[in-house]
Amino acid sequence: MDNQLFLSIVIPVYNLERYIVPCLESIFANRDIDKSLFEVIVVNDESVDSTVVLVEDYIKNFPLHKIRLISQTNQGVSVARNHGLLEARGEFVWFVDGDDAISH
Repeated sequence: MDNQLFLSIVIPVYNLERYIVPCLESIFANRDIDKSLFEVIVVNDESVDSTVVLVEDYIKNFPLHKIRLISQTNQGVSVARNHGLLEARGEFVWFVDGDDAISH
């Protein structure tokens, strides 16, 4: 499993400025998994609100978290998920919607 993580969490987003930070916080607040074992891939589907700025700020504020922001032209949630899947380095992949929160 060289250069590979246990888990990749793929989050497709489109205009989710109200929800994306609580979604990310719920993922990283979970103490049941070591943060070094997973990555989060946020796939921006050409949002026109401040979703991208909020994710970029989150990445800057938490540099030790493995978060990648990928942008694409607007092609829909399925293409965004597939884009994230292609970028995933984890042995397992978990798709989370950007307006969801993960329960502990």
